[in-house]
Formats: sequence, structure tokens, C-alpha cells
Amino acid sequence: MHTEGNEVHVSEEEASGGSKEGVVRWVLVIGLILVVGAFAVIVMMGSAANTDPNEANVNVSAKVAEQEDARAEATSSDTDSIVTTSTSPAGTAEERGEAGGVPTVEN
Repeated sequence: MHTEGNEVHVSEEEASGGSKEGVVRWVLVIGLILVVGAFAVIVMMGSAANTDPNEANVNVSAKVAEQEDARAEATSSDTDSIVTTSTSPAGTAEERGEAGGVPTVEN
């Protein structure tokens, strides 16, 4: 620290109250290396445990097939909705027992 006239000049180290050694940079670099290494080990252990790459897909395919079979079985034997072969869902006036409807005029 030195004074030039009325101005006080302080070095960076004195102003920050500590030394600048770049420790944070090294902590970040080492931490990143450790995380990448741990991730690589986890991936390798998972790959070593799964010897058949299609095994997981077979299980999913089997579950989908079971669901489709169950759905087909449920829809063929029982239905929760009204099923009709009529083109008019409400039926005609005569079918409902009502008089009227569209009058027919004979020529």
C-alpha cells in the first residue's frame, strides 16, 4: 500500500484480504474429473450386468402383448357401452312408440 497525494493505492491481494492461488479452479477441475470417472464406472458396471442387449426389449414386448390380449379378451366378452346395428342411434318415432314423425304424403 502506498499513497500518491490524496490517493491510496492498494494491491489486489491487500484489497481482497487474501492470496490469489487459483484453488477454486483446481477444485472444479478435479471434481469434474471425478464425476466423469464415476459416471464411466457406473455405465461400465451396467453394461457388464446386462449381457443380452435385447433382454429388456423382450420384457417390454411381452408386457405389451399381454395388455393387448387382455384388452381383446375384455372387449370380446363384455362391453360397457351400448352397441347397436341401427343407423339411427335414437331409433325412429314408431320404434319409440311415439306418434308423428315425418308425415308421408301419397300422390
